[in-house]
Amino acid sequence: MVKVKKQYEYIPVLMAKVLQLRKEDANKVTPNGPLNDSDPAFLAPTIVDKPLPQPKQLFLARESKFQEVTSYLMDFTHDVKV
Repeated sequence: MVKVKKQYEYIPVLMAKVLQLRKEDANKVTPNGPLNDSDPAFLAPTIVDKPLPQPKQLFLARESKFQEVTSYLMDFTHDVKV
């Protein structure tokens, strides 16, 4: 048995048929028309009702898991006499 390499001779014929049908299509795939009121394009960029805080406010209001440990160590080192 001899293995024959595939020729794919049908591909250009299929491509030509698809392009011809697309050219003759009366109902285009992407019609231009009005959007529905429920279309996602009308949704707000965020779901919150209040404005976003400024980055500086976020930085000042941050909480650190090391903050408590650091303050504890600072209190401890003040009591130590060298």
